[in-house]
Amino acid sequence: MTGMLVPITIPSEVSAHDIWIVTNTYRIGPAESVSVFINNGDFFPESSFLLGRHRVKKFFMYEGDSRQEIQDFQKKGHSLEVLLSPKGGGIHILALSVEPRVVRLRSAEFTDYLEENGLVDVLDLRERLGESDEATMERYSKWAKAIIEVASSDVADSNQLWSESVGHRFEIVPRKNPYRMRAGEVLPVTVFFKGKPVSGATIKAGTDDSGVTLPVVATNEKGHAEIRLVSKGRWYFRALHLIRLEDDPVAKWESFWSTLTFQIF
Repeated sequence: MTGMLVPITIPSEVSAHDIWIVTNTYRIGPAESVSVFINNGDFFPESSFLLGRHRVKKFFMYEGDSRQEIQDFQKKGHSLEVLLSPKGGGIHILALSVEPRVVRLRSAEFTDYLEENGLVDVLDLRERLGESDEATMERYSKWAKAIIEVASSDVADSNQLWSESVGHRFEIVPRKNPYRMRAGEVLPVTVFFKGKPVSGATIKAGTDDSGVTLPVVATNEKGHAEIRLVSKGRWYFRALHLIRLEDDPVAKWESFWSTLTFQIF
């Protein structure tokens, strides 16, 4: 039937790939252009698998009070690439949403995935329900954001876009401006689900500079978490939220993935 979401049976490692918005530098000069890549892989910032253009639902660049939809992507290796030319100074937000998919996971695959991401409550629930040895169907949706800064000496170019939601269903929002922070400081964030802070979402973070991957942390009852920026470099935060579906005809679980990238100088 037209419009139905057809289950896709693929290995679990495919669904586990993270999607990042990556640039060579997240701070550019006035009137400069920047190449932006949508990367899909396991090791930030590299892209090991090309994200199909058909899976890009929306991609926007937010500048001040306006936003521009970006559509003219080109394939470059395993990445989608676009050249952007921000008009003003200050913070700009790049925001991507990806079409959802459904995957079948064998019991061991699902268990490994839950353990790797610190989803202990889901492991316990599966055991209580007698499902630990059962395969499962999972729907997953992904969003990605990047914060870039256009250097400017004009005070009027300063803005608070870094602290604002772009309306993603699942989203990481910093509570401090990353471009006013130094290596070694703690960046507090709030994770939102359907516009409200969500507790128990797990966050993985790391950087390309020293190959650091920090231990997984979970958001508290206010949706807050804190990540120590232990080194300079391009950083990623990846949040994950998983819920059980009771009446869905296709999937038993639904996962929501969100990444945030920026740079510490």
